[in-house]
Amino acid sequence: MKEADKFVGHSNRVFCVRFNPTNQFSLVSGGWDNTLQIYDIRRKGPVANIYGPHICGDAIDYRHDGYTLLTGSYREEDAIELWDLRTLKKFRDIPWDGPKASEGLEQQLEEDQDRGGQAEEDKENQEPAQIEEIDEFEPVPAAFIYTA
Repeated sequence: MKEADKFVGHSNRVFCVRFNPTNQFSLVSGGWDNTLQIYDIRRKGPVANIYGPHICGDAIDYRHDGYTLLTGSYREEDAIELWDLRTLKKFRDIPWDGPKASEGLEQQLEEDQDRGGQAEEDKENQEPAQIEEIDEFEPVPAAFIYTA
């Protein structure tokens, strides 16, 4: 690991920046240079970096613990990864079948068109859904579970 004043920052476009939810002075950024740059805004420049993720959009998020980071990379293999900011190492790849998930979508759209727009008419004739009123905000559980 380099000394803190030796990190130079990003060498290409930056697409996502996130503040740490548990530390108001810490943030992470990612972009096309395949690095995550970790900053303490009280210091000049990054304080650490991680090589790996190829961030091309809004694809960085912290877990509520403040040291687990989720990244989404623009690539077919190992696209979703979990990182531990205490060790600056990846500890899990999350399987994702993204490109294959939409294989049947084109055929389904063609079938809908062949039906002559019947699907749209069906939607228009449906009763409106009943919406339950909520008095208090209830936190939504995470979409996936972090386990080491």
